[in-house]
Amino acid sequence: MKIGELAKRSGVSTRTIDYYTNFGLLDVQRSESNYRLYPLSAIQTIERIQLLKKQRLTISEIKEILNREETINSEVLAESVFKEFESLQQKNREVGRTVGRSANPCEASNQQGA
Repeated sequence: MKIGELAKRSGVSTRTIDYYTNFGLLDVQRSESNYRLYPLSAIQTIERIQLLKKQRLTISEIKEILNREETINSEVLAESVFKEFESLQQKNREVGRTVGRSANPCEASNQQGA
């Protein structure tokens, strides 16, 4: 979304959004026509910034907190993916054992009948 829409949705001025962007608090991309485009998550980020400002934190402190939260979210996601991967590997091993067991009785039956 463009800066004007973000300002309207978040309740802060475009000047404030510009300040947050220049300070590195908000992610932004540029369109082909050089408009700044913000993700929907920018609304939540601005709400978080406003809350932290009410707690009398400086912009630098807020940036540290947001960066730390981003790192924690990435670590949580990575841990979740790793656990899911381990679970899938375990299921794959179980399927392999089941297939192996079901194949063995057939071979044993064929050998006994011969």
